[in-house]
Amino acid sequence: MTITPYLKKRNTKDNYGIINIRVTQDRKSKYISTKISIQERYWNSNKKEVRSNHPESESINQKVEFEIESIKKDRDIGGSKELILNKQQSFILFFQNYLDRLNTLGSYGTYKKYNTTIQHLEKFLKKDGKSDLLFSDIDFKWIEKFDQYLFLQNLKQNTRNNYLKCCQRLYNLSLKEKIYKTYENPFNYFKFQRESVEKRRLSSGMTQKLVNNEPEFGSLLYETRNKFLIQLYGQGLRVSDLFTLRFKNVIVDSHLSRINFIQFKTKKKHSIKLSRELTELLSYYILDKSVFKDMYTTDKYDFVLNKKKYSYTYPELIEKLKIFQKKSIKSKESKETWNLLSGKVEEILSVIFTKQLSYLNKYSIEYPNKFIVPYLNEKHYETVDFNDNTRLTKTQYNHIQSKITVYNRNLKKLGAWLETNIRLTSHTPRHTFTNLLLTNSTDVYSVSKSLGHQQIQVTESYINEFDEEKIDNDMIDTFRKVRLQKIPLSPKSF
Repeated sequence: MTITPYLKKRNTKDNYGIINIRVTQDRKSKYISTKISIQERYWNSNKKEVRSNHPESESINQKVEFEIESIKKDRDIGGSKELILNKQQSFILFFQNYLDRLNTLGSYGTYKKYNTTIQHLEKFLKKDGKSDLLFSDIDFKWIEKFDQYLFLQNLKQNTRNNYLKCCQRLYNLSLKEKIYKTYENPFNYFKFQRESVEKRRLSSGMTQKLVNNEPEFGSLLYETRNKFLIQLYGQGLRVSDLFTLRFKNVIVDSHLSRINFIQFKTKKKHSIKLSRELTELLSYYILDKSVFKDMYTTDKYDFVLNKKKYSYTYPELIEKLKIFQKKSIKSKESKETWNLLSGKVEEILSVIFTKQLSYLNKYSIEYPNKFIVPYLNEKHYETVDFNDNTRLTKTQYNHIQSKITVYNRNLKKLGAWLETNIRLTSHTPRHTFTNLLLTNSTDVYSVSKSLGHQQIQVTESYINEFDEEKIDNDMIDTFRKVRLQKIPLSPKSF
């Protein structure tokens, strides 16, 4: 068997050619392309190598030599009929193979990040007149040079870090898989500087404003506000979970009702208490809109006060409560009336809460696979069960991403309506919820568990095991302290 590199041109008149490796055995030849294109004037046909006056002669000749050795090794060891070209010495080719792997596994989010990285990397190489990057080319000086290139593209520090860390992870992966060997890892000497980024969140006062004020019922703003508050009362629910939760995840119990699910991002189990506020927000999607609205606007509720019968709507009762709240400061009798009225309001809301839980339970039995928040196209996910082994097609993944984009656009409109200079995004409810808990001295372990993180380092950074009852009590106390409710629980609430 003879193995010979040579320059292969499509036409004799071409100035450029592709370096190929010709393997001849039993009078039969097989050609393996290295995909390296050079001008004919740089090819030494006698020595079968790139001339030294080519700017990349050393790395190209090294690559060709390595591939020849790989072919020899494959033929000696495997006895395979197929000639296998080991391309792993090229960092770019290793990178491309990894992208193929991500695409096959359906890791489209990670694929997008790494694909953007290699695009910047290839532009950087092209700027230097290079078409490939070998592992041996990557040293501390190269890392600094690539970082400087990214800086000149007006990319922020953390963005540059992300691209460099993608390269670092792949470099480390090549060492782990024994694709490449080195005595020193150049990334160990590079110090990643991180910019502090302010996490956008609403203050407790602005959050209270969002709770107390409603846009026009059924309008786009109302729908957007509803989704935002579901994320907030859903313990900082991620937007991916907001859109993919189904009614079968709702567990209605006479003592403790919850939403149990596998998180879309982390594939870990999570559980959320179905509070009165969250139940109200979810009921909007299952009840006839007029029925839902009448519960809080026109339905009459009867009760007896000082041996007299009264019949008020929910808003009328709240107004009466406000009147007696002002009088209660001066009159003991008015204070007693206020206590009776506030108790009645609690009773009414408990009745509504019980009814809504009943509707949710019925809906979860009849329509278990329907999305709770009707935002995604149901037909796209008929065969998808969102669990710890979910694999989406690219179309399904992109559909979710496009809906998140639309939601973010609508949140921008909600921010304008709310008259806040905070740019609302689908992650703002999560940051707001975290801030509310921390502001009210909830311990970091409760914050970790309520957000569904797996490590304390992520919230400060967050932990896995904790008592659910403790979390529920912290939730209730927090929302009461920051007054995130529509009714007063004491005269001081106004």
